[in-house]
Amino acid sequence: MKTDNPLLNPYDVPPLDKIKTEHFEPAIDQAIEEAGKKFAALKSETSAPDFANTVVPLDLLFIDIVRIQLVMDTFMGASYSDELVAAEERISKKISAFKKTVYQDEALAKRFKAVAKPSNAEDKTLYKNLSLTFEGEGAFLPPEGQKRIKAIDDKLIGLCSAFVDNLNKGTKQQAVLFTNIEDIAGLPEATVSALRKNAQDAGHKTGWMVIPERLQVDMLLEIAENQNFRQKIFEALSRVGTQLPYDNEPITKDIQKLRHERATMLGYSDYAAYALARTMAGSVPRVNAFMDAVTEKALPKFEESVRTIQAFAANNGGPRTLKPWDLSHWANRYRQKMFDFDANKFSEYLPLDNVTNGFFKTAERIFDVTFHENKTYPRYHDDVRTYDVTDNKTGAPVGIVYADFFARDDSKRGAAWMSQMQQKLPGHPNIVTLNMNLLKPAVDKPTLLSLDEMSTLFHEGGHALHGLLGTNTTHPSLQGPAGAADYAEFFSTVMENWPNQKECLDSFARHFKTGEVLPDDLFEKMERSQNFFAERDVLKVIQNSRRDFAFHTMDPANYTTSKALEQSADFQHPFADHIRSYPLNRWQHPFSSALSDYAAGYYGYDWSKGLAALGYEPFDKKGAFDPDSCQRLAKLFSYGVSREGNHAFEECHGDSLTTDAMANALLKSIGADRSPRVSLAGSRVALG
Repeated sequence: MKTDNPLLNPYDVPPLDKIKTEHFEPAIDQAIEEAGKKFAALKSETSAPDFANTVVPLDLLFIDIVRIQLVMDTFMGASYSDELVAAEERISKKISAFKKTVYQDEALAKRFKAVAKPSNAEDKTLYKNLSLTFEGEGAFLPPEGQKRIKAIDDKLIGLCSAFVDNLNKGTKQQAVLFTNIEDIAGLPEATVSALRKNAQDAGHKTGWMVIPERLQVDMLLEIAENQNFRQKIFEALSRVGTQLPYDNEPITKDIQKLRHERATMLGYSDYAAYALARTMAGSVPRVNAFMDAVTEKALPKFEESVRTIQAFAANNGGPRTLKPWDLSHWANRYRQKMFDFDANKFSEYLPLDNVTNGFFKTAERIFDVTFHENKTYPRYHDDVRTYDVTDNKTGAPVGIVYADFFARDDSKRGAAWMSQMQQKLPGHPNIVTLNMNLLKPAVDKPTLLSLDEMSTLFHEGGHALHGLLGTNTTHPSLQGPAGAADYAEFFSTVMENWPNQKECLDSFARHFKTGEVLPDDLFEKMERSQNFFAERDVLKVIQNSRRDFAFHTMDPANYTTSKALEQSADFQHPFADHIRSYPLNRWQHPFSSALSDYAAGYYGYDWSKGLAALGYEPFDKKGAFDPDSCQRLAKLFSYGVSREGNHAFEECHGDSLTTDAMANALLKSIGADRSPRVSLAGSRVALG
């Protein structure tokens, strides 16, 4: 029977244009009620427990809850509001409570443990995941311990919701208005137009406004000529999440204490040990070994680069001592001078539509699929464009992509991300979203992407492809890009390699005015400059990871302030500030959810870079679209997360996986493999 709630009526594609905030909670309530009936039936099962009658129905128990939750998560990223935040927090607590009803049930836990461990690869993965879920939800604790786990999780849900809310509101709080034309010197016309629109939307008749979203600030720091402009936007970004009423300091402290307590209750030394048991890396010492191997060569290369840039700035009218807000600009100037590479000129060949189509064409050649725009699907905003994806071999639908590329200061969260809006299920096509926060210019102006923005689109597109293609499993929970960051980020990072290849760029890079193909000499200049200063991004992940591990290994009795923790974890190096790691209080990755996969998991970005460098080696040797290499990569994508990460990668890549191999491949990919080794004494933070 049809209801007034579109989430409770049958649909293939979610009716995004009809769904409102008030629809989510009743839909979740009904889904939990129906799941509760299935749970009761599962508990009353009298036949001997086996995989088919116990593990499979347990995995399917949450399928309708997840269906609604994925749509809600899409709205949380794209159509943010106070009412939705409040509803999401209530809903998360209800789902968490139901999970504990299930996984803390003594009879069900006993039945699950009686199931013989499966031998099939994907069944083994599901069995392991559910085993860890029983453990993580406190199934094997005494009643008072189970009650405390529930209380901790409820508190963490509220704290993380408040943290993200503070970031969204704090970003707008720190918006900077510029009124002097000198302030915006060096900015392209399209960027100036977008900043003027920001100011007008905020009610200012004149001026240009920067809303300090991280990726936009990074782009502006490179190209802005005015030092005052750079300093103001840099400091504005640094203040996000630090000032009343949106100060995250007390929140991060409470999260640290609660996560530590939760982990130790479950028998782990600290939260990092708990989190790493669920990853490819497996342990903090193994991650440290990888990070040390990278740092030993990347850090001296970074120091050499900074000194080179600083000398260049001093000799070319710049400051004798560079501040953190100066370095990107002068690195860009150095790149222009020494490699004769003009990043702004290169951007003229990267209109957004061309790059989007270029990503689709690249995916079509690697994975043998086709993308077609389809304007008939319901959308949550006019900026969104939708595409059907079809398997070329069978003609069968693969899924749908929702592409949402422009910033919206009133509702959309910052940065760039992919999300799964809907899993592939009978009657429900696979749907993913691809999101960025590009400055939206005036109607008559083009959106030109920087090299970093093009790389980001391919990165998030890699996640989207993993979500679309990763359905080669009989278990819905093992579809797509879920799971530990050190494996999930491989699929996004490996895709960043293609837009650096001339064969790929030639398919889409066209001048926005003339339609001219990207000239060979401009590409060659980009190639020569490509690895210059690449070590900073690698070291940023490592320095962030040191903060992440320090936070998640520290005894709460020793935690004083986020600033003190950051200082204790950072490299003891004269140029450490120039790495520009993220302050804890504005760092969404570890605090986006109660048990975020990036909490004690941020190292996964560099780990995956090592994996991606290894994974791309066959293409380097045989060509960017070598058929055999494409087939192997497609197979890895198709698994979703249905295989243990190390084994899946080794199966498709053909070699055993070691931390040394990953570190060496990563260093080689950024041109740091021949840097001198240095002692890490005084640079290494003691971790747990």
